[in-house]
Amino acid sequence: MNIERAVNLTLHCEEDDMRLPVVIAAAVASCWSLAVRAQQPPAGPQPGLKWTEQELITAGHHVRAGRTLTPKSWPDGARIAVCLTFDPDNLTLPLLRGTNAPVTISEGEYSPLSGMPRILRLLDHYNLPATFYVPAVSAILHPDMMADIMKSGRHEVGLHGWIHENPIALNDREEEWRLMSQAVGLLEKSSGKRPTGIRSPYMYMSPFTLELLKRASLSSRLTGSSMMPCFYQRMDHCHPHA
Repeated sequence: MNIERAVNLTLHCEEDDMRLPVVIAAAVASCWSLAVRAQQPPAGPQPGLKWTEQELITAGHHVRAGRTLTPKSWPDGARIAVCLTFDPDNLTLPLLRGTNAPVTISEGEYSPLSGMPRILRLLDHYNLPATFYVPAVSAILHPDMMADIMKSGRHEVGLHGWIHENPIALNDREEEWRLMSQAVGLLEKSSGKRPTGIRSPYMYMSPFTLELLKRASLSSRLTGSSMMPCFYQRMDHCHPHA
């Protein structure tokens, strides 16, 4: 039993339920198990053990949390601000893996044909703006979806890779740049506006991603640390990338 399930069961037990002590015990056991696993040594090589202090500083300061973006107060006295974003991955993940099995492909059709219209109707009903981070291949396969997103004039389209590729797995600066540039051009053509933001596929960044985002004039959205933007440090100067 994992801790989430244990806690969930605990919340649904009545105080006089005889199962409650058992559930609490299971939750404690799960916490203990997680704590033990957290202290186990990492698997694989540990090159950081042999790095000099300067090498540790250089590696650790490649990306740092920047200034907080939370304002002292929100407009009109609002207590919180909510950002609505959606990632219509659609068929990109199976196609990325080279899969075109009918059942798998049909599952990816739900988003553009059923899910997206329902989301857009809800946003229209409340007159809410949103950002859609679209893999370029999703725009290629479902151009009507892109037209529907842009129809109201309220929504933004951001980049979400070419085909939801993992930039860490690519590990190739030029290939990552080729896919990023290709995706920017395709989304600009399909939406009528050049995207200015990106949510990196898998929420991952390669060692080259921040450099390439600066080159493409793209800002990273919700890939770093919530309201704390990522900073790319170079030559003792900080360059915001969020």
